[in-house]
Amino acid sequence: MRNFDLPETLGRNLTDEDLVMFLDFGIRIERRLEALWRRAARGTMAEEARERLEFESYEDREHARILRRHRADVTARMDSVPRAPGARIAKIGRTLSPRAALREALELKECSRVAYERTAATIEDRYLSKFVEVLADCETRSYAELLELAEEHDLLPKDAPVPAPVLDRAPRPRYRAPLPMAAPLAVA
Repeated sequence: MRNFDLPETLGRNLTDEDLVMFLDFGIRIERRLEALWRRAARGTMAEEARERLEFESYEDREHARILRRHRADVTARMDSVPRAPGARIAKIGRTLSPRAALREALELKECSRVAYERTAATIEDRYLSKFVEVLADCETRSYAELLELAEEHDLLPKDAPVPAPVLDRAPRPRYRAPLPMAAPLAVA
């Protein structure tokens, strides 16, 4: 499942199955962000910008780790345990340029921020709810800083600027990862 749609159950108290779906969503987002920041840091840029992108990569790895721990706590209460998200979500193709990776990472960070804000109030577990709140605040702060850094160092693609952050809550943000390129047809 390569798309990053929010679970359908947002807006009400989450059951354990819904909570696992949301945690899987968060884990997939954070792992993808980690890979995108690493890819973006490989481009030609100032050392300050590279260090900031590498820090974001490390921070998102830690977010995914904490979300996996919360997922383990929730699945311990359940009878049947759904499979955890695999590692393939973090694979970034070589054809993705550092600028394109940065743009995709910024879009995904905005999507995750809105998702975390919307879901924090529906989680009954107070520790997980507080973590998701803190995660949303962290995403909000770092998104603005990263956007400013990218514009200052001219790191964004010229043809498609990143949209400004959404300050109010969107009705239902959606993010779909780009489709993989088809293999060229063999000519006989």
